[in-house]
Amino acid sequence: MPVRVVGIGGISRSGKSSLTKALSTTLYNTIHITQDSYLINPISITDQYLGTIDNYENPKCYNMGKLIVDLTALIKALQALPTVLDYTIIVEGFMVYSNPNLVALLNKYVMITVPKEVCFQRRTATKPMYYADNQYFYEKYLWNGFYTFNTYLPKDAIIVDGTKQPQITYEIVKAYILK
Repeated sequence: MPVRVVGIGGISRSGKSSLTKALSTTLYNTIHITQDSYLINPISITDQYLGTIDNYENPKCYNMGKLIVDLTALIKALQALPTVLDYTIIVEGFMVYSNPNLVALLNKYVMITVPKEVCFQRRTATKPMYYADNQYFYEKYLWNGFYTFNTYLPKDAIIVDGTKQPQITYEIVKAYILK
């Protein structure tokens, strides 16, 4: 059977996990893979303003090779099942579109966007940053890192606004996945 393999990417606190959870509860036979499960170690960097810090906002912090191997094996296993059921795998994360080999395994592409100010507000409200200047770290590493590394987003991806009502985003993405 064909397997839908959906990438859901977006900046921190854009709504990736919430959207994925909503889709997983309504689409039958859905498997959710979070990129955060493949987090290995932060990159220790020395910043002239912050000193030595741990930075997780880089694809090198994730075991992308293992993610790709695991996803490939899962796709093959589902395709080999003697069933008429449809399967959907959702791969969700901050750096989903940072690796061309991962993107090549996907067949549906979703990017959730939010304005910089909204992202910063959500991030600081739910996940405090412990560096001397939150705004500085956010601008230099988180926001800039997301746009620096997510360079493999396919042209036929759908872009959804993470500031819209979650139900609206959910309906748009669900229709896209099922078509």
